[in-house]
Amino acid sequence: MTIDQFIKLIEVCAKLLSALAWPLLVLFIVTKLLPSILRTIPDWENFQFEIFGLKGIVARKKAQASEALSAAARKPVEGSTALQADENARSAEAVVERTVTPSVVRKVENARILWVDDRPSNNTHERQAFEALGIKVDLAENTNDALNMIGVQNYNAIISDMGRPPDSRAGYTLLESLRQAGNQTPFVIYAGSNSPEHRAETRLRGGVDSTNRADELFQIVTTVITR
Repeated sequence: MTIDQFIKLIEVCAKLLSALAWPLLVLFIVTKLLPSILRTIPDWENFQFEIFGLKGIVARKKAQASEALSAAARKPVEGSTALQADENARSAEAVVERTVTPSVVRKVENARILWVDDRPSNNTHERQAFEALGIKVDLAENTNDALNMIGVQNYNAIISDMGRPPDSRAGYTLLESLRQAGNQTPFVIYAGSNSPEHRAETRLRGGVDSTNRADELFQIVTTVITR
């Protein structure tokens, strides 16, 4: 190669690099800098849903979940009054309002819960609240069915009542079986008691928590699913 040919080669390479410089710079900004810049926008989650036209979807899901959960919270409990039922419903609506964000809606969509209860009709409204967010809820009415279902399907969370004939502590029985088998699926007891002793025992046995309140159940389960 002559000197002239070498110089021309250098000039061609320089022009080629110059032509590629701007596209490469734009690519770098889009892939590296733009996400960081956008995250500095206040309330970035809501901004994303605004620009993609999804804010209405989130509002609809929130309204449906709020209606279902407030209905669940109004269910009569032994010793409760109409005033307490109204307070529980307002508490449920407040929980939905602060819990259901665009980020939560995105994360829980297509999540799956197993609900174990020998009387599933008692929890219709609670299930509707979860389903309003896109969470799928499978039902099992006894411990054996639950274990069989867990053996073939992965769940994001498991909700169980406590007593199922003939086992008055069936919730703990199921939880113990899972933990002994190495299954660490988040486990929540939803039963008649909300005593500190029962909540502490559930955690000691490897569960997330225990409650008898629909609003607490909704918040606990959505939290563990979105972690």
